[in-house]
Amino acid sequence: MRVGVIRTALDALFLERRVFCSEADFQFALAWKIQELFPDSEVRLEYIPGKFDLNIHIDIAVFIGGEMIPIELKYKTKQFVSPLGAEPVFLKNQGAQDIGRYDFLSDIQRLERLTEGGKYPIQTAYAIILTNDSLYWTQPKRHTNTVDQAFRIHEGTSIHGNRSWAPGTGAGTKQKREEAIQIKGTYRMAWEDYMEAVECSSCKFKFSVVKIEKAALERNL
Repeated sequence: MRVGVIRTALDALFLERRVFCSEADFQFALAWKIQELFPDSEVRLEYIPGKFDLNIHIDIAVFIGGEMIPIELKYKTKQFVSPLGAEPVFLKNQGAQDIGRYDFLSDIQRLERLTEGGKYPIQTAYAIILTNDSLYWTQPKRHTNTVDQAFRIHEGTSIHGNRSWAPGTGAGTKQKREEAIQIKGTYRMAWEDYMEAVECSSCKFKFSVVKIEKAALERNL
């Protein structure tokens, strides 16, 4: 398979400096860019990996060169009105960063299991998060034992091993997310600048790409 298909498409898309109106908008734009740059690929949205699990959907599945590349996306926003483009884009304040972090790590866990399962020709998979909420990429100023301490994904964080909610976490927070997350590989979070439209706290966007590699997972067995 050609090297860097996903990163090539992501970099090309991000050069456009678009403010996506939703996670679905981001998903469609990246899928379109992959198809545009690699016309011999087959791109599927909300793909159900039937050989693996009929109960899950993969945001984007790229089939190219005899391989499948699964991609999971997260787009987490603070309130913001983009002045770019013909029509302004209004972003809501999603909040709930603890749940957002859990869900991102859950994406990594899911992709690891899919990659090492052997039911698909997968060598690499990607978990991508894009956000204008600095609470995702910034380390807390003071060390606090928050309920989601194990799910932190700020710059420089090493992600590996068992991750679970702290004792005493409310049932509402953990609803449908009670299970601990087990990460087999080791991933260091590195955040990159995406864009900064104007000077304001919610106008700066950053992204992080976690690459899951089958070869690395096999070395950890």
